[in-house]
Amino acid sequence: MPAGRLWHCAAMMIADTQDLPAQARAALAHWPELARRAGLRGAPAAVQVLIHRDQPGTRRAVLALRADGQALILKAAAEPWQPDHFDGCLDAMTAAGVATGGGAPRVLARVAGGQAALLERVAGRSLEQMMEAAEGPQDMRRLFRRGAEWLGRFQRATAAAPVAFDPAGMIARHERLRAAVRAGELPVEEPARFLALSDRFGAVAARAAGHEVAQSAAHGDLHPGNILIGEGRAAWAIDFNPSRVIWTGQDIADYALSFALRFVAPNRQPEGGWLPEPERRAFARGHGADPMAGPVAEALILAAALRRWQRIAGREGTGAERLEALMRVAGRACPGLWT
Repeated sequence: MPAGRLWHCAAMMIADTQDLPAQARAALAHWPELARRAGLRGAPAAVQVLIHRDQPGTRRAVLALRADGQALILKAAAEPWQPDHFDGCLDAMTAAGVATGGGAPRVLARVAGGQAALLERVAGRSLEQMMEAAEGPQDMRRLFRRGAEWLGRFQRATAAAPVAFDPAGMIARHERLRAAVRAGELPVEEPARFLALSDRFGAVAARAAGHEVAQSAAHGDLHPGNILIGEGRAAWAIDFNPSRVIWTGQDIADYALSFALRFVAPNRQPEGGWLPEPERRAFARGHGADPMAGPVAEALILAAALRRWQRIAGREGTGAERLEALMRVAGRACPGLWT
């Protein structure tokens, strides 16, 4: 199995664990303690590997299994070793579930400081997978709206007092980034275009300073792959970052941009906008706010685009595809950007 490959397999019984990849076996080694803490007595059965990463710096696994008649998720990570971050992510998910009345899976047990946890497995399917199978633009917009509904519910439940938008820290960080890129100290793909987008961010953010902006708890990595959709109006979010209060537009920008890059056809990408008008209306109906309205929203989606650009390492394989999509969408949203 190539290092770092996303590993899928059919369900297998616990007796076949020697056939599991290394990080999946390492995750199952936590089962006795997790089961004891969760009050489970039966042995795990029908173990299925959902995610497997095994390369330097990233060694983790996510397993689905059953025990005592319950559908469960077992998560464990060996690298990077950041137990406070791992526990903080679980705490954020628990807080979100409480605030939204069940809009995140319950944490049933954890190995304190050990980067392993047992969660309930909710009856939902990844929004990303559903979008990949969508039957046309109308079905896609319906799904996009479902994710926006979850986000609106979460942000209303965790709302904090609005504040004046103060981008000074963000602008200063981007000035340092630009200086490092120009000096060749920070390698990025297509540096001239990266700098042009960063310059646009600085100008828009400066104009947005002082505008009132809403705040709420953060998910921190919201995209269609981290939202699960169930029957009726049921929806859950997974894979939170540690909890903090942020401008609500930051999670909105992450979700809207990830959708635009993956699921808006190039011939539908609008000139001067990040989302086609029907998709903007679909989001607004689900969430209750227009994701692209006003200079603060524009600044935050530009910041989200720049963060994605920095994470693209190399012009091969998926990196090339992601960079091409990002430059296409940003170029259409900001006419004249590359000239």
